[in-house]
Amino acid sequence: MPIPTTGVGITLCLSPLVISSSMSRDRLLRRAIALSALSIVLSGILGVVAVAAGLASNRLSLLGFGFDAAIDSVASVVLL
Repeated sequence: MPIPTTGVGITLCLSPLVISSSMSRDRLLRRAIALSALSIVLSGILGVVAVAAGLASNRLSLLGFGFDAAIDSVASVVLL
């Protein structure tokens, strides 16, 4: 049950899940999966660019960042 609180002329509803009644659970799940997939793609692209830049400039920190982004992408794919 939400806990209503009042502030300076504003009423807030502190609830762990506040979902608009117009959005169904299936629609919300599809949106979450689409956003997760987009995040994976962007992280993968960022990782490839960072590794390429690290190899071109001989910067170990860029290589580490790129490989970290790749590992994060793989972990996200497993969870998705």
